[in-house]
Amino acid sequence: MYLSTKYMINRGHTHIAFVASYEGGLAAGKKIAAEANKISAVATIADICAIGIMEGTRLGDLRIPVDLSIVGYDNLSLCQFTTPKLTSVSQNISKKARVATGLLLEKIQTDSKTPCVATLNVEIVERQSVISLF
Repeated sequence: MYLSTKYMINRGHTHIAFVASYEGGLAAGKKIAAEANKISAVATIADICAIGIMEGTRLGDLRIPVDLSIVGYDNLSLCQFTTPKLTSVSQNISKKARVATGLLLEKIQTDSKTPCVATLNVEIVERQSVISLF
């Protein structure tokens, strides 16, 4: 969320909403459209949520990214097929699975009670759903 929010702040957005789940996204998109001009950008926890917001705002006659910028999370392959194409935070799922499995196996083998911590990098994949206000 930090990366998504910082990305939009760097593009001039100051009224940024956070939304989760597709159904929540659809409802939020409709509400954002009804309250036009109060929110300029939305950060989400999942691409499917972002797509719900895109649909809700479309039904409310808002245009992405002209009226509302949006960033998804997961960088699913379907991001390149939305209209406009969805900007998304990409995470390396395969690496995440390998690291998690390795940590779990280490816990099982050592019977350690110490918490495991791993930090994996993510990155923004820029497409068409965010506009700069500058």
